[in-house]
Formats: sequence, C-alpha cells, structure tokens
Amino acid sequence: MKFAGPEPSRILVGHWEWLGDHRGFCFAAFGDAPNDAYVIEFDGTQIVEDLGVFFLNANDVVGYLSTIPAAGVDDMEDYAVAWQIWQEEKPLQMRFINACLASHARSELRAR
Repeated sequence: MKFAGPEPSRILVGHWEWLGDHRGFCFAAFGDAPNDAYVIEFDGTQIVEDLGVFFLNANDVVGYLSTIPAAGVDDMEDYAVAWQIWQEEKPLQMRFINACLASHARSELRAR
C-alpha cells in the first residue's frame, strides 16, 4: 500500500478490511504498535490494470493497494519472502490487529 501525501509512505499490508463503501483499514505486516494501523478514507476507487486499486478523493489519488510485483519496490524478492513469513506470524497478531481496528472504530464514534 502506498499512501499519498507530502511525504508518501509505503507499507507491506499484513491485513486489510473494507469498512463500508468509503473506508478501509489496513495493518502493516510485522507491525507491533497502534500506529501500524491505518484507516484510509476515499470517495471512490479505480482498478488500474497491472497496478492495483487506487483510492480517490475528489479525483486525487490518496493511496493505492497493489501486488508486490506492481509496487515498484527495488527489493521485490525481500518483500515476497517477508510476506511468506508474515503469513505464519499473522494468526498470532490477530488479537492485536482487531484491538487496533476496534480502537479506530471507537475514535470515529467519539468524533461524530
């Protein structure tokens, strides 16, 4: 996943959940802190062949989710190995990931 912004950031997504039509939750593979959880808000999506799913706000890309080969990383093999290792670790982290998701949901309810 790559997030747009003044300082674009890229993470290896370890967990993804759709949160309705205009929000998604992702957690960085090997994350171990609440700031490894992200909520992306968007007003539309676009699938771009051979690149991935683009998340748009007012037609501006705010992030995109792609496969490792389409991500354009220099160390594609390292990412692929990390992804395989994460598949073994993820079940051990699901309680924490779900707690982060619940925390984001509580924060949103307080903001309303």
